[in-house]
Amino acid sequence: MRPPLELSLSSYPDFVWSDHWVDEQENETAIVTPRSGRITVALGIDIGSTSTKATLLDENDVVVGWVYRKTAGDPIGAVQHVLDALRAMQKRGGFLLDIQGVGTTGSGRKMIKNVIGADLAMNEITSHATAALFLDPRVDTIVELGGQDAKFTQLQNGMVYNSVMNYVCAAGTGSFIEEQAQKLGISLEEFAERAMDKKAPPTSDRCTVYMERDLDLLLARGWSKDQVAAAVLHSVRDNYLNKVVGGLQIGDHIYFQGATARNRALVAAFEVGLRKPIRVSAYCHLTGALGMSLLVRQRIPAKQRSQNFKGLDFADATVRIEPETCELCRNRCQLQIIHTGDTTVAWGLKCGRDYASRRARHSSNPDFRFWKERDAAWLNGHAASAAGGAIATNTPSKRRVGLPRNLATYNYYPYWRTLLEALDCEAVLPKASNESVLRRGTEIATAEYCAPVLMSIGHACNLLESETVDYLLVPHLISERIPPGFSNAFFCCYVQAHASVLKSLKGLPSRERILAPVLSSQHAADQRERHMIEALAKPLDVTPKRIRDAMQAAQTAQDAFAAASRELGSRAIDEMDKNNQLGIVCIGRPYNTTDAGMALDLPRKIAAMGYPVLFMDMLETDLKSILPFHANMYWHYGQQILAAAEQIARSKRLFAIFYTNFMCGPDSYLLTYFKEIMGRQGKPYLCLQFDGHGADAGYLTRVEAALETFHTWSKIPFPQTAIERASNAAVGDNQ
Repeated sequence: MRPPLELSLSSYPDFVWSDHWVDEQENETAIVTPRSGRITVALGIDIGSTSTKATLLDENDVVVGWVYRKTAGDPIGAVQHVLDALRAMQKRGGFLLDIQGVGTTGSGRKMIKNVIGADLAMNEITSHATAALFLDPRVDTIVELGGQDAKFTQLQNGMVYNSVMNYVCAAGTGSFIEEQAQKLGISLEEFAERAMDKKAPPTSDRCTVYMERDLDLLLARGWSKDQVAAAVLHSVRDNYLNKVVGGLQIGDHIYFQGATARNRALVAAFEVGLRKPIRVSAYCHLTGALGMSLLVRQRIPAKQRSQNFKGLDFADATVRIEPETCELCRNRCQLQIIHTGDTTVAWGLKCGRDYASRRARHSSNPDFRFWKERDAAWLNGHAASAAGGAIATNTPSKRRVGLPRNLATYNYYPYWRTLLEALDCEAVLPKASNESVLRRGTEIATAEYCAPVLMSIGHACNLLESETVDYLLVPHLISERIPPGFSNAFFCCYVQAHASVLKSLKGLPSRERILAPVLSSQHAADQRERHMIEALAKPLDVTPKRIRDAMQAAQTAQDAFAAASRELGSRAIDEMDKNNQLGIVCIGRPYNTTDAGMALDLPRKIAAMGYPVLFMDMLETDLKSILPFHANMYWHYGQQILAAAEQIARSKRLFAIFYTNFMCGPDSYLLTYFKEIMGRQGKPYLCLQFDGHGADAGYLTRVEAALETFHTWSKIPFPQTAIERASNAAVGDNQ
């Protein structure tokens, strides 16, 4: 049996207000304390996927009132209802609101900012942390369970240094609790009281399917609804702690935020599970909006506030939304054209052009140029066709050999391409990774592989099915040279065995056309040559001497690429120093980080925000920096990642974003060491975990929050974005 849900350590509010009501439009509204006359306030609005909230903060940073309602899939309509509720608040409270400063957060923050003319849009991680620190400067941990997502945020010295979110499972969220309440026939209002002080049987925390199965069994076996309700909350807590928090450290000053914190029994479940006090504010369900009330006042000068705000009467505006596809460039942005009175707002433009302008806007994205130059060096001067098709050399060839964008190709493409060209073959690199390639790999995979393996299987299948190649070259890449002071330098087992994995797939066409040389830099030169000759000489009809010569040329090309990459990084860092810029280093395995399809093209999108972006092999890292502590680091990429982390941790200007993927065994260990390195220097960082699916919105939210923290830590000024620089340049040209 699980222990009863009790609150003995935690502080819990009584949620008592001067006036509190729910109107016919289902706006829950409260006036905190009686007011009169004209009140100058900052308005914060949080437009979430399930609920929309607003808070009013007076000039003494005291909350005047708030509104909470369902978003119901209509963020603009929800905001209109909120503004209408604020008008009703004025009338009912007998005061007049003078709104000076409007900020938006949540999933709909940017669109609503444009529609209502707000002053500031900010990611929800920063806004929630701002509110938590306002309520208690000691807070070091934020637990947040929303309607559709869950977040865990760690703070240190008043700054966010890490935040993680759920991406797949909804079991640890408010929507799951609501669904189970409906199944039990218990209203949300009485759910907490029914579950409090009840012992509960153990249940699964793995996912909604298993949890719901267990709940059905418990009811069938005669457990009471109250005990099952308590079991639901235990499972939600365990799912959150296992799936979201994982092995991350939970501090001693824990704030529980989000509307689910109004469920007293759920707070008790966390206290019971963690055996620590849990703090809940009376504004727990409003902290995103409260944070924006604070931030708009902190970030926007007084004279500039509310210059474009459409006012509370926007509640009565007629809003018409029309879909449109922009045809001005190959982005083909899917737009939402929002008409409100005399104003038209276009939502979804990626280029940053003014919607009224009918000319495509091309941003040079100068902060991405070093990454692009590294890509060009990697491709050795060859680029994809305009149609996005496969990349092939123009060498007259006896054979066309495909190089799947896979585990061994990333970083080592210069080697394999040069080797093939030296053997009078044409190297064919498939088009960029995307979800359709991943889906193809998933369809024929016979085991649960990580996303990079599935992506590689998809590329291999597409190349063989296209019948445009004679062979696939998929090496068994075993290890790199062992650096001085280290015991090993191996690649992941899937990199080592990838050719065998492909050959074992019955759904892969023409498996016999896979060339699979074994390459280990730890082998003697004659052994490496023998393996290559055995794999390539007969099918490619080349002599052993040509293969030996080709291997020498390939190694020269690979070394030249590595040197070019480091030189680019050195130039980039010099430029950052000159311009006092904050730089982002993306670290991780090349197939997670430099594959735009796997990483959702985030490096380019980060650069567009005004940040020079580098890959870790562009740094002049010193492997000795991680000795003797990591002398037994088994993995080659592990050595590179930790050495890059040491250099970044000591830099005042460079900050790390660690790119990894779900199910990566080596990274599950490396992340611990990476965090220890950053922690020793008190350096904030960001870890992003990819599975090859989904949109970039959640990732960008975390990136934006991390950038806020990086600037706070470094004191380096915020940059102008590439779009802003282009706009300023255009203004200058016209003057």
